[in-house]
Amino acid sequence: MMLTIGSIVWGVRDVARAIEFWCAALNYKPLREPSEDWAILVPVTGEGQQMAITIVSSDPTTH
Repeated sequence: MMLTIGSIVWGVRDVARAIEFWCAALNYKPLREPSEDWAILVPVTGEGQQMAITIVSSDPTTH
């Protein structure tokens, strides 16, 4: 049996800015219309790992 990863999830403070950055950096695109607090990105070529971006409100210094 082989483990497969469905999606890598990033917690961010600004979803729209993260979408813009990761799409440019990795040649990705939104899978569907993103919401204000959630997006799924996939490679433009169709091959590669799916990435999910979600908004977080926690302070990273408290983790």
